[in-house]
Amino acid sequence: MKTSLFAYVIKFRRAISAICAGLALLIITSALTGQHPENQVIVVATHDISPGTHLVSGDLAASTISTHAPWHGLFTSMHQAMGRTTSHAISSGQPLSSSDVVGNQLLGGLSSGTVAVEISASQISNASTLQAGSHIDLYSTSTTTQPGATLIAHDVIVVAQNGAGGSTTSSNGLAVTSPASALIVAVSPSQARNIAARMNNSQLVAVLLNS
Repeated sequence: MKTSLFAYVIKFRRAISAICAGLALLIITSALTGQHPENQVIVVATHDISPGTHLVSGDLAASTISTHAPWHGLFTSMHQAMGRTTSHAISSGQPLSSSDVVGNQLLGGLSSGTVAVEISASQISNASTLQAGSHIDLYSTSTTTQPGATLIAHDVIVVAQNGAGGSTTSSNGLAVTSPASALIVAVSPSQARNIAARMNNSQLVAVLLNS
């Protein structure tokens, strides 16, 4: 005569209860030990920051987030970001990481031999129309000789730019002015020589290309 399932449950009810109790304890223990996020100290922007901005203490603040795994490169102390230059626009309250500042990878992915040249935004008449990633032609217009424009660098890439000009921030209660805005472009060595030769006696014009 076959024994019913109900009879088996009755017979082994104590063992089944013990197994269920053990599983419940395991689930509760996992929840208590593995699902509570830890507080992580991070660095955030205190206001909207333009690309190419030289970061000072007034631009930064310490904050905390609750997370199991902060993303790679996240700044966890103020000194990691102080003095660095932003590589793109930063929103107020945004956590800062190594990908938000100009670093060793500034020219990553570009042709071998490419160099970075910094040009004062005051020397480029239309710098405010540009942003990081723009492809441009650079023309030189002489300020001392006959008028006319000369192409000095074709299809170069803007790798960092601050079009808002120097900004005044607060550091330890003192007024601090950020360094003058600048355009950083990736060029060949010969293009860099052309630009350097015209730094002091020319006004530059950037022509935006359709990349």
